[in-house]
Amino acid sequence: MRARIAAIIFNDKTEYGWAMKLLHPIVKKEMQLRVEEMKGEGRPIVAEIQMLFEAGVAPWVTMKMFVTASRRVRLERCLARGWDEAEMSRRESFFMKSEDRMALSDFVIRNDGTLEDLRRLIGRIAADSLPMPKAPR
Repeated sequence: MRARIAAIIFNDKTEYGWAMKLLHPIVKKEMQLRVEEMKGEGRPIVAEIQMLFEAGVAPWVTMKMFVTASRRVRLERCLARGWDEAEMSRRESFFMKSEDRMALSDFVIRNDGTLEDLRRLIGRIAADSLPMPKAPR
């Protein structure tokens, strides 16, 4: 079912726009609810938002990281999902250009390594950039 929906959405700019106008408000509202639930925990909240800039940055987003990879690595990952190069290119053509996303981001991360490499890098950035929670009294 997902593949059939994607085939429709990623084939026509009008269908794509309609789907995004339908889905983005619902997703943003759900994320806002989850952020509100977690705010009192006193620790950073991390959200992976594929189309952050296309959907409009929510007011609760205080730091933006753009994670990218070389075309070769992106293609390897798409092939593992069962997509060919044409499918990857077709889908990417609907997104904001990487250069524009980079310009709007606070950090740009090159993710050509392993998931563990990515976790370590994001952990270092977070440790250096996020405020430390206050110690209990």
